[in-house]
Amino acid sequence: RPLFSVAVAGLLVLCSCGCAPRVSEFLGAKAWKPLAALSYSMYLLQFVGWGFFGRLWVPTAGAL
Repeated sequence: RPLFSVAVAGLLVLCSCGCAPRVSEFLGAKAWKPLAALSYSMYLLQFVGWGFFGRLWVPTAGAL
């Protein structure tokens, strides 16, 4: 796991300084925009779901 994290961090640094243009073009392609928007929307909506279902669920005494 640590090696994978270091590899991803290194790739991020290479993309940011312009040393990996093909990877940067692939990750910055317009085809990823709908998926990124959907992913971010679901991330934000999870908090609404927690608030809604958190109010519905009330633990009862003696229940598991």
